[in-house]
Amino acid sequence: ATQRGIHLENLRSSARSTPRGDLGIRKGASVSEQSRFVSTHMLSVAASAAGALALSLPTFVVLLRAMERSVGLAPPIPSQLAGESAEACALFRHLPALRLRLAWRSLGAVRTPVHSCGFNGRS
Repeated sequence: ATQRGIHLENLRSSARSTPRGDLGIRKGASVSEQSRFVSTHMLSVAASAAGALALSLPTFVVLLRAMERSVGLAPPIPSQLAGESAEACALFRHLPALRLRLAWRSLGAVRTPVHSCGFNGRS
């Protein structure tokens, strides 16, 4: 038995156990007819999945954008400006104009290791 024949036999045995019976495969159908049916069925499932994705993706993007707009950016309050050192934040050391536009709090004095990497490419 070929791999294809084994696969079709598995389909037939699983079809017998379904409530519908034979999943639409005619009894005594040739292997090519059965294969065509399976291919058509797989195409319809793939098309349905693609359609569902096409409908849900824009909805998901709209939801994410609405969430982003609801948060927004807040300027720092005077106590934040007085209590937090701009030198403690690498972002504000490199872009000092942002210090008066973004509210932030230090989460701790934990050092994070910085690793360097190199790239040996063509010159």
